[in-house]
Amino acid sequence: MVNAIHSVNGRYTAYTADEIDFLVAHIVLEDTWFVIPVQAFTPHRSLYVYPREQARIGPYEKYCEAWYLLA
Repeated sequence: MVNAIHSVNGRYTAYTADEIDFLVAHIVLEDTWFVIPVQAFTPHRSLYVYPREQARIGPYEKYCEAWYLLA
């Protein structure tokens, strides 16, 4: 699970498109990176990505190693 939140005045809130363009998450055990556009996950506060060995495919798998989005 990846949390897409930050603290504002001591309260946790979800990131918005006004604050960020992408969420980049490194899954250490897999040495895998996800480059997820903010529009793909807002207004959610957390999202699930799955290890490659698992048969589950989530909505964010298309953003695995999607560095081209930053170009």
